[in-house]
Amino acid sequence: MQETYIIRPHVIERWVIADKVEMAALPGPEDGETSLVVFTDEEKAEDFRAKFGKYPSHEGFEAVAVDVAGLRNMIRTWGFRTIALCGLEPAGGADCLDAEAFCEMLEEAEPIVE
Repeated sequence: MQETYIIRPHVIERWVIADKVEMAALPGPEDGETSLVVFTDEEKAEDFRAKFGKYPSHEGFEAVAVDVAGLRNMIRTWGFRTIALCGLEPAGGADCLDAEAFCEMLEEAEPIVE
């Protein structure tokens, strides 16, 4: 049986000045290229911050939800070719994925009505 994951993309970011933003990013596994860190939900983002002590709220960082259009804008504007997806179970680590392919996957997924 195939598992189903509910992904509500979140990133950790802070605005330094009106046109400059800093986002949680990690070096890629192969070429060292920077990957945007995307969390499956807000809880996973907060767990990451608590566990590693990085991107604290007292320094202005926030875990924010992003829709597919916003995520695609981030990866294109800042040149991210890959994302590090955090929060899939049972792995618990980060899965490195092609950023555009991930956005396409999110677009094709059936929306969940709550």
